[in-house]
Amino acid sequence: MSPPLRNSISQSAWSPAIRWWRTIRPMIFGTLLVAILTMVLIFDILPVPQLELQVGEKAPEDTLAPRAVTYVSQVLTERARQEAVANVREVYNPPDMRVARSQVSRAVLVLDFIDTVRADTLAGRPTQKGYINAVPELELADETLDILLNLTAQHWEIARQETLNVVDEAMREQIRSDRLEESRAAIPLLVRLELSENDSAVVTALAQQLIVPNSSPNPQLTEQYRQDAENNVQPVQQSFDINSTIVLKGDIIDEADIEAMQQFGLMQAETSWQDSISMFIAVVLFISLLGLYITRFHPEFLTSGRHMMLLSALLVMFALIAKLTVPGRALLPFLYPAAGLSMLLTVLFDPNLAIAVTICLAGMVGFIGGNSLELAIYTAVGGIISSLVIKKSPRISAFFRTGVLVGIANTCVILIYRLTGSDLLGLFQLVGVSFLNGLFSAGLTLTGFFVVGNVFNVVTSLQLQELARLDHPLLQELLRQAPGTYHHSLMVANLAEQAARRIGADSALVRVGSFYHDVGKITRPYFFTENQEGSGVHSRLDPLTSAQTIVNHVSDGVELARRYRLPETIQAFITEHHGRRNIKFFHHMAIKAADDPDSVNEQDYQYPGPNPQSRETAVVLLADSCEAASTALQSRGEEQIEELVNQIIDEIMLEGALDESGLTLGDVHTIKESFAETLKGRFHVRPKYPGQRTSDKLDPIDQGPSTTRPGDHVVTLPEPDVPDPAEG
Repeated sequence: MSPPLRNSISQSAWSPAIRWWRTIRPMIFGTLLVAILTMVLIFDILPVPQLELQVGEKAPEDTLAPRAVTYVSQVLTERARQEAVANVREVYNPPDMRVARSQVSRAVLVLDFIDTVRADTLAGRPTQKGYINAVPELELADETLDILLNLTAQHWEIARQETLNVVDEAMREQIRSDRLEESRAAIPLLVRLELSENDSAVVTALAQQLIVPNSSPNPQLTEQYRQDAENNVQPVQQSFDINSTIVLKGDIIDEADIEAMQQFGLMQAETSWQDSISMFIAVVLFISLLGLYITRFHPEFLTSGRHMMLLSALLVMFALIAKLTVPGRALLPFLYPAAGLSMLLTVLFDPNLAIAVTICLAGMVGFIGGNSLELAIYTAVGGIISSLVIKKSPRISAFFRTGVLVGIANTCVILIYRLTGSDLLGLFQLVGVSFLNGLFSAGLTLTGFFVVGNVFNVVTSLQLQELARLDHPLLQELLRQAPGTYHHSLMVANLAEQAARRIGADSALVRVGSFYHDVGKITRPYFFTENQEGSGVHSRLDPLTSAQTIVNHVSDGVELARRYRLPETIQAFITEHHGRRNIKFFHHMAIKAADDPDSVNEQDYQYPGPNPQSRETAVVLLADSCEAASTALQSRGEEQIEELVNQIIDEIMLEGALDESGLTLGDVHTIKESFAETLKGRFHVRPKYPGQRTSDKLDPIDQGPSTTRPGDHVVTLPEPDVPDPAEG
């Protein structure tokens, strides 16, 4: 990229107040935009149908899901955690062998006592039974006591030893207090099978009474296991398809039902301060990202209050539309015309800016829709597709073609998220609405162009198409009153349009601006050579009067443009197509006629300006000068045309007329090449027909007007000093 031309108004020349205002204005816009968007997100603009239900009440009617949603259910997740904790049983320590040894020793003492009771022949049978059951550990049935006391000494010794063995073996295993009965029930399995039935009954009864718990609970380990079980529970997702049932009429409302209805915004609820803060943070994030993008890639926005106002108004308007259509509704969110904003910004400004705004808007829509990723992607895809497809200066049919493509893209997003669902009717409804979204967005864009053009005085592609019609009343007036100027304007338009297209400027705007740049000549058409027949009127006027008359065609043009309500962007071509250049022809005449050349004020022979402030008006200035000079060119060979174009444009550059236009040296070189090629095509050399006279003079058709305008390049190249046209 070639370096930009020097700027005659440097930053250092700005006053401190202007520099301060240009610095603070974007911040003010950003702060106001954040505040307005935050209020839009927080407050409900229209009441959404809501329910007043409490846990334990019966549902008064069926409640259906207004849209498909998947969310993490805190209620169900907590239930799953509680269930996981409840499933973890209390953890016990391993068997304590000290308790086992102590209990075996105790068993020996108890059995020794029973030996003593059995050997007491003086005590009666009831007394013996009482002695045995008086032992704290023992509580034997009468039948078991009878068997025990009736055993022979040999069988008692066998039973006694087997009891100790069984108690020893049982106490080696874990015996928990909560499972003591299970351990006692397993004692018969430990008794040897070769024992007699009576011996086995005595051993079983005694051993069951003599075993005790040998394992105690471990509260710390139990809590750790329960905590691990709770932590291992994954968040429980709850999903609802569109029009699926949340609760049926008559169902008892529980916490999960309340949570589901809150997800859809169906419950009466006040916005908490946490929600307000999260909304504020979201808006600040989106607007900050957008501001950084504009600062980096579109810094011209920061110096244009109109552009910032327009972009802010569009963002607020579409945020309001999202707030009205998205929350608590089933199909309306998918009719939200985000692609309309994308198309508007693409045609008005730039597709890259449109994509950046679309991404930020998609984030806000997803946030408004209950943190819906589906809605965010749906909004982003449609908007990005429209930005990439629509062109800078489209025809009306292009909007509807883009709308069809947006509808197809929207449908694809719906199928990605909903094709696996079971609600086919809901799927067909969403597909239909998604496709209509594209056409609705296209229609909204066309409507938006008229509103934006009238309210913000911004030239849209549709306005340019309307202004480019040659049957426009002002152009028809120009044709009737100043036919030569009309023809000149058409030639300038052809010349400038090709050059603008080559350097990437707005060629449609350049063409329309060229049509209207000289409409001021309608007021006094006979003062301009292209509208004269015979000798010019300037021969009877002094240089100053002629110069002022010619200069006035700029102010006259602005007055006509306002009368016909031409946009300010088009009016800029009228005021800037001469810049602040000097009318050298009359200036030189005045100096030559004056007794004192120093008495001639150069400013009296200067256009009011300003110099071109855009690339487009600069191209028209150059085209106007080159086209006017080319009509007076006597020798129109390729070299002469190239030398004329180079000489005129170089002279204009040296005067500083392009310093504020934004053109680069590379742009200027490309413009020279384009002008030369277009003029060569216009003044092509014709073949000699049989019988045609040989003459050095050009065909009158090729020569253009036979008389020259004041200041026209009446030279035969090469000639070093070429005066500048007075007008063109």
